Amino acid sequence: MEHHHEAGDRVLIVVNHTSLLDGILLYAWLPETPTFAINTHIARKITSRFCQQFVNLFIMDPTNPLSVKSMVKFLSQDKKAVIFPEGRITTTGSLMKIYEGPGMIADKSGATVLPIAIDGAKFSPFSYLKKQGCIVWFPRITMTILPPVTIEIDENIQGHERRKHAATIMQDIMYLLTYSAFNHRTTIFAAMLNAAERYGKNRLIVDDINRKPVSYKQLITKAMVLGSILRKDTDEDEHVGIMLPNVIA
Repeated sequence: MEHHHEAGDRVLIVVNHTSLLDGILLYAWLPETPTFAINTHIARKITSRFCQQFVNLFIMDPTNPLSVKSMVKFLSQDKKAVIFPEGRITTTGSLMKIYEGPGMIADKSGATVLPIAIDGAKFSPFSYLKKQGCIVWFPRITMTILPPVTIEIDENIQGHERRKHAATIMQDIMYLLTYSAFNHRTTIFAAMLNAAERYGKNRLIVDDINRKPVSYKQLITKAMVLGSILRKDTDEDEHVGIMLPNVIA
């Protein structure tokens, strides 16, 4: 939690939106309860009205200049607020469109940006990924708090260019946030084994010009067979390049 304390008093907390659990997780894990900025569509739902009994909700439209100004004024009073720059829960498992509003809010208010990555909640029944067949009741959920960031833009840049610049910086922050949630120190093969366990070994994942798609199980089997052949003629930690036609090996 050291990064949370480093951020100071005026803080815009940006989080990737993975499921309906995100707000509850932040409420439970953060050392202090911030104000949650939600869009007007979500605010109409019964669950939002219920949550308003426990936390402060700031209802806003990220595409509306007046809503953006109201949030800037709120943060300028040395307040903390949580915002989901995507504006809605992911339907792909990865980042959705990042609106200009959050970047403008951080720039105009002078608030420190505190990126928080939530991973695992998208595999719960409270996500919008049910059609992908990867839902489990008790997924492992982690929350990673990244070092605070200050959006600094040249004062000579104004108007539309400044908004665009702030939006680009916010988008880069969100990309870094998403990347940090993954275990990028693992090998490709280990990642494939984990994916097979999560999505099902019989799920078809690869196709080629022959139009004979293979499953995780088949691809892993092919990789192990090829690996056993290469092991005979290579040394440990040796870098080996393989040239194959554009088909599934």
